[in-house]
Amino acid sequence: MSNLTATEFTTIADIIQKRSGLMLTMDKIYLLETRLTPFARRRGMADYKLLLRDVLANPNDVILTEIIEAMMTNETYFFRDKAPFSNIDEDFLSKFRKQNATEKKLRIWCAACSTGQEPYSLAMMFNEKVVEWQGWSIEILATDISELPLARARAGVYTQFEVQRGLPINLLMKYFTQVDENWKIIPKIASAVKFQKFNLLDSMSGLGCFDLILCRNVLIYFNQAGKIKVLESLERQLNRNGALVLGASEAVFGLLPTLQPSPDLRGFYIRSEPSIASTIAA
Repeated sequence: MSNLTATEFTTIADIIQKRSGLMLTMDKIYLLETRLTPFARRRGMADYKLLLRDVLANPNDVILTEIIEAMMTNETYFFRDKAPFSNIDEDFLSKFRKQNATEKKLRIWCAACSTGQEPYSLAMMFNEKVVEWQGWSIEILATDISELPLARARAGVYTQFEVQRGLPINLLMKYFTQVDENWKIIPKIASAVKFQKFNLLDSMSGLGCFDLILCRNVLIYFNQAGKIKVLESLERQLNRNGALVLGASEAVFGLLPTLQPSPDLRGFYIRSEPSIASTIAA
């Protein structure tokens, strides 16, 4: 089977980008092969090129959705990178708890949550300080564009390898039960997170506003226009005193003037209005 032509690649890459934000260049064509070949074979096709040529000739929304889901990067693990969780716990939330002591409400959104380790890490973090958060209404929303990882997240079952990545042994013993060779998160933590399918390119207004939004290691896959679109939308969903947390390697400086990096916390972004920025940075 001949390779995809430049026109074929450009057409499918454009479809994927418009529907998901994922930017593909010719040097990443191997991603099409590695991620779509298994999907193509499940549909009785020899390789991914036949699959793509078939969908280009006969557009099908269901198959296109499955292709896009197969193309997504689902890399995640518990307490990933450690520092952001420490900063959330020791800096942002400690200040937020004082500032919002009257309302006692906190909404958190984990965007592109994949198989759920990030929101479950937050849920465990809150439970470790249950006395400090007593009387608070805490909502953790976790979303992803792909249904398959969301199904795994809702099930809350992880392999030995997955729980060994970033999860302290004391938390494993406290918040998981062993099921054969796997580990299942306990109902108390599972019920603390609401999972929902959501595309970051869609309107976010229906999700409501949040005090903390985590959208880490996502924008690196978007082109500049896509990054700006998502950042503008995320900023609109931030409550006063709220913060957006991005990945440490995601450079967004200058893309959105009203969203500025926190002077104290790496990867944290806040609105540039003095009344808000000064409150968080104080």
